[in-house]
Amino acid sequence: MYYLILCLWALCLSVAWIGTGWQIMRLLDFAEIAWPISGLVGLSTFIFVGGFLNLAGLVNRPSLIAMVVLGDILFLATLPSYRVRMSEFWVSFRQQPWYVRGLAVVCIGALIASAVGTLTYSRFSRFDDLSSYLTSPGKLIQLGSLPYDPFSERRVQSGLGANFFLQAFMLVAGDLRSIWFIDAGAGLALFAGCMYEAGRKLGNTVTVSLGLAWLVLIMPLSHLNLTMTTLPAAIFTALFLLETADKTAAASRSVLLGLLAAAVTLLKSTYLPMALLLLFCLHLMRLRERSWVRVAREALLSAFSFLAVLIPWMLDLKRKEGTLLFPLLGKGFEIAAYGPVPHRISPGIYPAVAGLTFLITFAVVAASHWITTRGLPYADKVSMLIFAGGFVVLPISIATAGSALSRYTRPFLLPFALILLASIARIPGMGRSIMARRLTLSACAAMLILGPMAFGRDDKNFMFFKYMFKQRETALAWDGSFYGLTGDVLRRERDRQLKLQSTIPPGQAVYASLLPTFAMDFRRNNIYVADFPGMSSLPPGMPTRGAPAALRSYLLSKSVRYIAYSRKLTAETDEVLNGPPPKRGDTWPQMELLNSADVDRQILALSETSRVIYDDGDEQVIDLL
Repeated sequence: MYYLILCLWALCLSVAWIGTGWQIMRLLDFAEIAWPISGLVGLSTFIFVGGFLNLAGLVNRPSLIAMVVLGDILFLATLPSYRVRMSEFWVSFRQQPWYVRGLAVVCIGALIASAVGTLTYSRFSRFDDLSSYLTSPGKLIQLGSLPYDPFSERRVQSGLGANFFLQAFMLVAGDLRSIWFIDAGAGLALFAGCMYEAGRKLGNTVTVSLGLAWLVLIMPLSHLNLTMTTLPAAIFTALFLLETADKTAAASRSVLLGLLAAAVTLLKSTYLPMALLLLFCLHLMRLRERSWVRVAREALLSAFSFLAVLIPWMLDLKRKEGTLLFPLLGKGFEIAAYGPVPHRISPGIYPAVAGLTFLITFAVVAASHWITTRGLPYADKVSMLIFAGGFVVLPISIATAGSALSRYTRPFLLPFALILLASIARIPGMGRSIMARRLTLSACAAMLILGPMAFGRDDKNFMFFKYMFKQRETALAWDGSFYGLTGDVLRRERDRQLKLQSTIPPGQAVYASLLPTFAMDFRRNNIYVADFPGMSSLPPGMPTRGAPAALRSYLLSKSVRYIAYSRKLTAETDEVLNGPPPKRGDTWPQMELLNSADVDRQILALSETSRVIYDDGDEQVIDLL
């Protein structure tokens, strides 16, 4: 029964997005409305409303249910239009060859299997801010607003918070495992649907367009943890589709371009450069068809829409983490705000070289595509996407010291690469230089090899058959790089965390260092999550390299009397540091681990000199007074 209710809730949520987006697009007089686009517009609208609910402290189960019910009602209002469309689709479907119908059925079956599998997917990475990702959605529902977590690096650096807000919807009916659905389930379906629409928009056959959707299913978009990757890929594809909706007024397109650009930024702030560049380039390309005055007005509409969605989340981040947007509008409570960062490791010229490699490769591909497809519909926009994707990689590479470059760029490089394939597939066999066509195909293949396809990492990839056939963990364990959470394990871990919390007096603040806290009662105690200890802290900054007494004095000065930590996870940090030296692109994670290890050693020392009020052989609670 639990699983059935969870499936129905996921379906109602998805339908609510589609219904909400459909009505908004009708309100803006869109002539072309496809379900994946309306789904993403509806999702972005949920994010817009969520920003104000978060500011007002009204994010709770009743308000989330109300949003879904309202969206479902809006969907029911669209059924007459959908009935006509479905009738036309069914007639068209029956006219397709048997192998095309078979491919469509396989794609739909794979999407359903993938989405259903994400509802109880139990694997979480231990290397990507596990404590923050698992805790924040539940903490949001308990407190009604995103938490004040000055010791969480994730919250400060890229935590504008819409990702946690969307994941909180799944906690209405499910547990932690179900939050995968938002990105890896619904996001995958929306991405595949958008890619099919892109293939059709570029004039390809149903067979080719279905092939593109199938590539979405089997192409690796890896999730190191719960970072949003597939849903952003769908949104970046939708931005292209919105701008090519020629039968719709440019002003209406601009409003939705700003809405979706803000939504993808709020899912993870590292997508901001690509979102802004696309908005700029798409409006700039309109200058060939209309006056600069009209284009300027449309750009202002897009900017207004963008800021209207973004500002409520930015204000909340400023109120709680000290910055409107890290690092452009302040560093907030991040360690770099307090002076030179300890253990800083110079990556050398690697970030610049990596970024320039992408830029040159993508520029060559964009130029080749433009030469080969000149005169075909939307060829200029496709070439612009490819060049813009390569251009943005350079500043991202430099800003992140080349660390995890693939993770930050694949959500836009992969959809752009697939759109490029769709554009190449429509090139006529006659009337073009064969050499030019081969050059484009070769450049496209090179881009895919150097870009998204090169980023896949076996078990971290989310391909549909892994949900169906991969062995699930049966115990809470560190299996290589994964943390396994089955239903039974979740219940045991919940009992364990509540038992730990019961030893701490109500109202007292707790510094939770590298500790799973997702099952705790955050209204009973103010529990500060420290995903990377020492990397984020309240002014004047945590004394990461001082004596244990200095750390004790610092925490007490911030009204934090108790420290909760895991000796096992602390030992894991030392084990990683004692392993092979970091690669050229991993200097930033290494620096995080070194600073965390400094704090961990001080905590271990404090456990020997202070009163330990809880000890289960792994997790401990230290009373600093």
